[in-house]
Amino acid sequence: MKQKRLEAIISKVLGDNTKRNDEIIVRCPYCNHRKHKLSINLLNYKWHCWVCNVKGVGLQKLFKKGGGSYQDIQDANLVTGKPTNEKVVVEKQIALPYEFQPIATGNPRDPEFRNAAMYLKRRGLTKIDILRHNIGYCSTGSYKGYIIIPSYDGEGNLNYYVGRSYYKSDFPHKNPTASKNVIGFDMLIDWEEDINICEGAFDAFGIGENTIPIFGKFMPKKLKAKLIEKRPSRVNVILDRDATEAALDVSQHLLDNNIDAYLVQVPEGSDPGDLGVDKMKQLIDYAEPLNLMKIMEMKFEL
Repeated sequence: MKQKRLEAIISKVLGDNTKRNDEIIVRCPYCNHRKHKLSINLLNYKWHCWVCNVKGVGLQKLFKKGGGSYQDIQDANLVTGKPTNEKVVVEKQIALPYEFQPIATGNPRDPEFRNAAMYLKRRGLTKIDILRHNIGYCSTGSYKGYIIIPSYDGEGNLNYYVGRSYYKSDFPHKNPTASKNVIGFDMLIDWEEDINICEGAFDAFGIGENTIPIFGKFMPKKLKAKLIEKRPSRVNVILDRDATEAALDVSQHLLDNNIDAYLVQVPEGSDPGDLGVDKMKQLIDYAEPLNLMKIMEMKFEL
């Protein structure tokens, strides 16, 4: 009865919604995304927007942001109890560097453009890779001399980017101070096909289509949730040899949720970006499915 009452109050304040088990999914009053992207747990009153990543506990501040009246808030408090230590966390929205210039529309007379384009060619990227991923560069500003590889979520919104120097540098990587709890290249992923998981963006280019970089060695919570939701028939875990333990942890999480996991091991001293799509396809084709016993044996050998 209390839950039904709370559902009615949420509908009144935040508008039409979708019910899923013990959660209500509504439009986010912080980012005003056109789709239902903010989930409210009806049991613990935690809420989180999967687009702008704002989150909190307790409904008072959420209702205020959504235009709720004093009476709406009081009605909700009668159901949830008076809020204590209510908090809201709003993460900074990410944006590409101001000087970002897509390679596709770069000026051939610009030396920075030529150097950036030559670097990508040496790394084995094709024109299709560059166009599909909107890869760019910066010829001025703090990212001068860096290739910029954007990542977009399933709605086409920027969720992360990586910078890689196309000159010899003591600081070859330059990434934003933003959350890595994202699904890399989500906009380009077909969740009904086999999925590849790797560490970095250039690894993803070396592996080929339907590859998700995790921008590190640990699988983001958003990706874990999406994999469980979409349940692909097969997930190939392709991390560097020095991240074997992390790769096994990822594989075990998949198996625990009844998703077939394959550990694809790259030869020592190599990475997918060096090997290229053809060689990586061979390694993927010859990979064997994991089981919990095999994972335990491999962990003992580390």
